[in-house]
Amino acid sequence: MTGDELCETRKRLNLKQEELAEKLGVAANTVSRWERNDMAIPSRMLGLALKQIEAESKKGLIRKQISKQRNSEK
Repeated sequence: MTGDELCETRKRLNLKQEELAEKLGVAANTVSRWERNDMAIPSRMLGLALKQIEAESKKGLIRKQISKQRNSEK
């Protein structure tokens, strides 16, 4: 994964660098360095973590849609 790919993924997930860093358990400046290609990205670990974050994000969106639908039916 390149820094540009990480940045695109983070933006697609609607996360700030600080938010992604918190989810990954790293410092915010680490995410910044990865995105600028100033520091090697641990691709395997990061790829797995991003997949998990994306899955959690999708679950959250589904929950919001269900809740919104239930509220509109009342």
